[in-house]
Amino acid sequence: LHNYPFVSPGSASVVTASVLDDSNWMWRVMYEPDGAFVREGCELGSDHIGTLPYGTIVNVQSKAVNEMGLSRLRIDAYVADAPFDHGRHSNDDAFCMKKVSGWISEF
Repeated sequence: LHNYPFVSPGSASVVTASVLDDSNWMWRVMYEPDGAFVREGCELGSDHIGTLPYGTIVNVQSKAVNEMGLSRLRIDAYVADAPFDHGRHSNDDAFCMKKVSGWISEF
């Protein structure tokens, strides 16, 4: 609101500066210390495909309520995968980014 990020209570918080732009829905993972479990499907019994660390910004593609009545978010996110070797003369390690797509709990 008023060019400040809006952070709502709950496990994941909206961090978009533009409340009016529904086409780009961004959320920040607030699950501490474990992060958000990403599942292949909307149901909790679907395969676990990864975990997003606390503080990760995700792009919400859609929202649904599963068979148990839980609010779920279909997301895309980029997370650090593994250190990238710049060569034997460099001491700097950069991380490769990988895309994670799946479903997380809203609350």
